[in-house]
Amino acid sequence: MPQKQNPVEVENAEGNLELAANLLSFVANRLQTTRLQRDLSDSTVRRNVAVGIAHLLIGVKQLRRFLRRARFDAKAMEEDLRRHEEVLAEAVQLRFRRYGFDVIDELRSMFSSGLRLREAVGELCRKYGLRPDQVMPSDPLEYTGLSVELAENVYREVMRRIGLKPSEVAGGGGEGERA
Repeated sequence: MPQKQNPVEVENAEGNLELAANLLSFVANRLQTTRLQRDLSDSTVRRNVAVGIAHLLIGVKQLRRFLRRARFDAKAMEEDLRRHEEVLAEAVQLRFRRYGFDVIDELRSMFSSGLRLREAVGELCRKYGLRPDQVMPSDPLEYTGLSVELAENVYREVMRRIGLKPSEVAGGGGEGERA
């Protein structure tokens, strides 16, 4: 897929950030619990705060390095989204539920029999007395809703917090681009 990057740094960052979160969460929970007596295990736990912070810093550094190199081809991503109507299956399910119909098992069955999403939706609409335009977005981009705006806001906030301007990052979601 054109939007894919080599995720090794992101995967390493994820591992380090997850380890940091778990270790620091453990430390926070453990140190809140006092036995109202001398507890030598607290000193061992406190010594490992630095280990958690180190993993946090390593993870942020790896993520920052990836974000500096990441390139986003909004046009290719848009084309890919339009080619794969199956991404709308969630939207279809949610919209059917809005009308009181849980169609997930029926959709799965229809997909495994080889029907495409639009064909399956047509059949389900006939069955439940709905029009396809009530449950099937006409364009995948119609369903993305606020996701583009939310992703751009998160991107800008991350860049602000790590001390970079979006323009300093390759392909970095400048004005008029979608991140």
